[in-house]
Amino acid sequence: MAIPESNRKAINKYNAKNYDTISVRLPKELVQQFREKCASNSDSQAKII
Repeated sequence: MAIPESNRKAINKYNAKNYDTISVRLPKELVQQFREKCASNSDSQAKII
């Protein structure tokens, strides 16, 4: 189900006001190891980052 345009604008406005974005590019192998480690420890990826 698609998000209506007005809701999407409101969400984007809220996110711009309250959050910053950090972007990284990592090798796929490293990302897979990270995901597996988080899953084995029952940790969320966001919590670790």
